[in-house]
Amino acid sequence: MSAMIIPRRPTTDEYHSFYETYVRLVDAETFEEDLRDGAKRVAHLLGSVPEEDAGRAPASGKWSLKQVVAHLSDTERVFSFRMLWIARGGTEPLPGFDQDVWAANRDVTGTTFRALLDEFEGVRATTLSLVRSLRSEDFDRRGVVSGHGATVLALAFMIVGHAKHHERALHARVAHEAR
Repeated sequence: MSAMIIPRRPTTDEYHSFYETYVRLVDAETFEEDLRDGAKRVAHLLGSVPEEDAGRAPASGKWSLKQVVAHLSDTERVFSFRMLWIARGGTEPLPGFDQDVWAANRDVTGTTFRALLDEFEGVRATTLSLVRSLRSEDFDRRGVVSGHGATVLALAFMIVGHAKHHERALHARVAHEAR
């Protein structure tokens, strides 16, 4: 497998300000480690949660742990496709997606929590392979996502930052529910 080349942090003109929360969570020096190990950390954190607890939403309008993990996989797939599209020279603007609509249309009740965690780890493995396939000049390619400009580099940071954002929230949730 080729070495990963992360040339720098993206600048704020490489992504829409909505994604600042995610990009800010990522350190260029630990990017590869976070990309490589992030899904494993989530699986380790949630691996001992009982199936019945994983499927229960904490409150009306809130997602169950199963839904959160499914959301992580779905969102990473979308962000990875965006990154691939732009890196390979796609020029057509890419649409946004509504996470709540996607969550409502993904039935996780018939899927075990372990299977969802394994799925996320598998999705992350393909993302890691994609990032490793990129040349340094690919990271500077620009495209349009959800009506806003984005670079491949910024999308890579969004992927890692989105998962870190949810990992932090999951730590707090698991700690709270353990009380």
